[in-house]
Amino acid sequence: MNVSVSGVSSAAVSIATRPVRTAAVVFPRWLDVATDATRPEDTPQHEFEQVVRQIANMVPLVHVHAPGVALLSSRGPSRYFGGDEPMARHLHDISQYPSRSHGVGVADGRCAALVAAHIAARRGEPVVVPVGTSQHFLAPAPVSVLETCADISTETVHLLVRLGMKTCGGVAGIEERLLVDRFGDEGRRIFHLVRGADVEHLVPRVPPSDFSRRWVSDEPLPTVSMVLGRVQLDCSGIVGAMADRGVQCTRMHITVESDHGEMNQRIWHQPRGFTATGLIDRLRWQLSGWGTEAHSVAPTAGIVGVRFEPLEVRVATCTQEELWGGSRERDERAARAVTMVLSIHPQVTATVIEWTGGRSTATQFEDIDARVVDLADSMAAQQRVREGRGVARQWRGALPRPLPTTVFAPALKVQLLDQRQCPVFVTGRHELSASPTFVVIDARHIAKAQAVKPGTFAIATWAGPWPVEERWWDPMRRRRLARLQVVVGAEHTGGDDTVYLLSAEQREWSLVALYG
Repeated sequence: MNVSVSGVSSAAVSIATRPVRTAAVVFPRWLDVATDATRPEDTPQHEFEQVVRQIANMVPLVHVHAPGVALLSSRGPSRYFGGDEPMARHLHDISQYPSRSHGVGVADGRCAALVAAHIAARRGEPVVVPVGTSQHFLAPAPVSVLETCADISTETVHLLVRLGMKTCGGVAGIEERLLVDRFGDEGRRIFHLVRGADVEHLVPRVPPSDFSRRWVSDEPLPTVSMVLGRVQLDCSGIVGAMADRGVQCTRMHITVESDHGEMNQRIWHQPRGFTATGLIDRLRWQLSGWGTEAHSVAPTAGIVGVRFEPLEVRVATCTQEELWGGSRERDERAARAVTMVLSIHPQVTATVIEWTGGRSTATQFEDIDARVVDLADSMAAQQRVREGRGVARQWRGALPRPLPTTVFAPALKVQLLDQRQCPVFVTGRHELSASPTFVVIDARHIAKAQAVKPGTFAIATWAGPWPVEERWWDPMRRRRLARLQVVVGAEHTGGDDTVYLLSAEQREWSLVALYG
């Protein structure tokens, strides 16, 4: 079934309801995508590029879904090697990488193949799902695989779980019209995915000619940064042209040519549509991996040409108001503002947060450079805050939600006094020596913390203490502390009631965070 869009070839925008045999290669423990081009030899893109090159020797059309995930149509290779089983074994052998476990899966449809590849990584051998059995294979799988293997939004997956559909088999029992009524176009994709049918082809199509761009240089450019600087306008032009037609690219074919005629081709996949920054990132990964390969395949001259060919476009998602207020357009304006600020001067920095886990409020989130992330990708932003690099979300002994709004790093030294102005401390039984009555904040410790005023404040109420013991087995890194929450009344702070989070360590109190 082909769905055409005005001004766009129907061959470029389509939904396939019949199963397509797909092979997937997955490295589950590969590090998250790193876009630092200053040290390409340390990036996972460079390492994975070596794996992709081995696969490309077997089949020319390799889809790089993400660093650590490669997809290909198994139709041709399966015929050449005499079936899916020998093809999968050969693919498993050639895609090995030192110190990285990997898995190869073959099934009807992309989602089922990725699930099979993850299972294969745990088993240490390829997993081949027989033809026509992908729906049965996916039935016991948790519905969360739709998020990790099929790019279904986190909110939709969580809602399916709350509605009682915890497995793909449970979702498969729902009629298509009901899923479409509740989730729109995403519901239609879910209906086909849980039945083992691809919603996107893995075969190339004739790209719309007005969306393709080719950059050519008379002078070979020797560095990655020089090439990226020259093609920025072309990337913006591609995205802008598609935006004017109301579509977005989900699969992009990028070809790089050196001055000696050497070619490097890669197909990149972005289910939520490429932005200009996203295209620059993919080109950076491709150039970084190519330029540091073995001498037999690395380019022997500078880059003289780059071609962008959209292989698949779809109707662009519309900007709409959020259910509980706010607007996605505000996020886009904020992303543009950050981009403009960063372009003013190289010394200007902007950071975004990423979840890193732990029990300490000062280390649960890490600041990362905004230039290495796609600020316009709201789904990626949610993943950074909720999952980070795959660190566990639940930590025994961590603060419960809601989390503090302001965290001080380093913590501010304070004094906790009882009614007689004597210091309050935590005993060996994790009890307070007396009821806390006053908290004293020294002005010398808050020069850089404008959210806190110095002085002696009366405590209206308090809760705790809650002990935390970390790495008790390590004499060098072990840590023992206790947390306490105190409420300072509005009459003392000049505003609303304020909740302070205090920490006691080695009989010294510190103000580590505040709420509100």
